[in-house]
Amino acid sequence: MREQSRTNTVVVGAGQAGLAVSHLLLENDIAHVVLERGRVGHSWRTQRWDSFCLNTPNSVNRLPGAAHAGSEPDKFCSRDELVQYLEAYAERLPVKEGVTVSAVRRADTGFEVVSSAGQYRCSNVVLCSGDQNHPRVPAVAAALPDDLAQLHAGDYRRPDQLPDGAVLVVGAGQSGVQIVEDLLEAGRDVYLCTSAVGRGARRYRGKDIVEWSLLSGLAEQPPEALEDPREMYAAQPQVSGTNGGHSVSLHLVGRNGAKLLGRLDGAQGRVLKISGDLLANVAAGDDKVKGFCQALDTAIEKMGLDVPPAEIDPADVPFDGMADMAAIRRVDLDEAKIRSVVWATGFGPKFDYLDPFWLDDRGRPRHTKGICDVPGLYCVGFMWLRRRISGLLAGVADDATHVVGQIVTRGAA
Repeated sequence: MREQSRTNTVVVGAGQAGLAVSHLLLENDIAHVVLERGRVGHSWRTQRWDSFCLNTPNSVNRLPGAAHAGSEPDKFCSRDELVQYLEAYAERLPVKEGVTVSAVRRADTGFEVVSSAGQYRCSNVVLCSGDQNHPRVPAVAAALPDDLAQLHAGDYRRPDQLPDGAVLVVGAGQSGVQIVEDLLEAGRDVYLCTSAVGRGARRYRGKDIVEWSLLSGLAEQPPEALEDPREMYAAQPQVSGTNGGHSVSLHLVGRNGAKLLGRLDGAQGRVLKISGDLLANVAAGDDKVKGFCQALDTAIEKMGLDVPPAEIDPADVPFDGMADMAAIRRVDLDEAKIRSVVWATGFGPKFDYLDPFWLDDRGRPRHTKGICDVPGLYCVGFMWLRRRISGLLAGVADDATHVVGQIVTRGAA
């Protein structure tokens, strides 16, 4: 019979969200344990490539009670630097690594958490494994030839991991365009199947775009303020923290050598079917960054700030070859010498250890600002949990404080 333990709160996941929650629970003398399926910072260790850097500057990446991540505030943490930051933060916290949670169910007035390390009885459970924790690969992957190497962006590490030949990257969100840049820098031939994804400027009028978002209040926008709720589930806008941080666009990667294509519509034998939406996808990115910068201009004017004019951004310069690439409707894998595919098609939720009645129609726990419909169940680290910045490291501290405050109040009731 496996060990059964009693504690007040079980935290699932030891990434930045779980560690922030644990630190605050410790400050409030609330008995708890953090269960992590791998090691501290598991997703950062296992789902990021070697050259990856955070897309937010170090100055805003700060967990409760700690200094900011990285040595210099205006730089961008590498994958390994961030993991070291999380490891150091976790040293005094009750984290159990290598523990998989297989079930969370109601028991008496609280919960029973079943794990590979035994069972826990508790009053509260905080889900901190994120709602982007399961790789998504489209059905068309099964139609591609067997000799074509395929891997998800979460498994991509470096260009020489892939067989010789050209690489097809599918998906033009943050991960997609950053992996394209990584491959281009290594001298690889790259094809990019695009989609309608927004993009952001790295710097604008003298500040990093994230700093402006915080200063202007745009980062604090709550989900209910969105004109279109579907924006909560959109791909993250194109931008990069590599090489000191820079803007990214389809114009830029095309000018640097990527062969741009519309959406991947299907495959027949060794021929890819390409949609005719490349120009529309480019326009979607351009419109998004223009609208965001205009919103910042309005905020800057309201605040009465004296700031420099907008800089010239290389990512805004139109790519001359776009029209020719937009005419492509088919790609022969052999003619293009494509030998591998990287699916930069994002992640979705996986909460198979929860009662399905606790989940919404997208498979995420139903909650209001991190407080789930099931009493005593909470979540931190989800996209748009309480505001636009919730899913980023920069937004974790406030959300964790909010949720732990609910736990403290509930315990005192």
